[in-house]
Amino acid sequence: MKKRLLGVFFLVFVSSQLVKAQVQDRHVGWYGLVTSVNLNKKWFFSTDIALRSSDKWAHFQTVFFRPGIGYRINSKASVTIGYNLLHSRVVLSNIGGYTDEHQFWQQLVFRWPLKHVLLTQRTMLEERIVPKAVLSGNKVSTDSYSFAGRTRIMIRAMFPFKGNGSFTKGFYALAQEETFFNLWNKKATNNSVFDQSRNIVGLGRRFSTHLDMDLGYQYRRIVGAAAKFNDHIIQLGMNLRL
Repeated sequence: MKKRLLGVFFLVFVSSQLVKAQVQDRHVGWYGLVTSVNLNKKWFFSTDIALRSSDKWAHFQTVFFRPGIGYRINSKASVTIGYNLLHSRVVLSNIGGYTDEHQFWQQLVFRWPLKHVLLTQRTMLEERIVPKAVLSGNKVSTDSYSFAGRTRIMIRAMFPFKGNGSFTKGFYALAQEETFFNLWNKKATNNSVFDQSRNIVGLGRRFSTHLDMDLGYQYRRIVGAAAKFNDHIIQLGMNLRL
């Protein structure tokens, strides 16, 4: 287990060093609510809803809704499949508008304790239906769609401030890394295997076994089709388990 954890950290760290060029810094805000509802001991339903701002919090940049159905393989592993709708702002010739990307996704999640640290490792596969935005008069519209694939590798560590056994209530710190790789039809995205990386640190509180809330800072590097971005993100997250 330790070798697998070190291998994941090494892969994420090395891949995050592939992109160093900086073109534009952006300062944005994110809010996310993840909900999981148990249907029985094995099956569960999940939703992930997020609101994200544009640079300097000027506009709503992205709103997405990601429902899924999951199955617990055992106490440490689960698989989930689902759909994701991303409603995102696009600016063409100083004219702003919104397009919709559709995604189908599958993920494998492992959760396990390592001494007093609670670890989560997620591998996700996304089949993306990517819109091509064009100007139609004075409005942004979608001209066509392309099919592309992407994978995401994430490792998250939660550090409870108190408790030697199961963590049911109290404050915690967190650290997370995630890297995105384009798998096929890179021409539809950014012509690169590397898509983006996310590095997060934060503080949170577990109010009960049903609710976590955390506030953190995320540094995100993105390789776009025509530019590269460094995003500085203040994010508020909530995790609701029913």
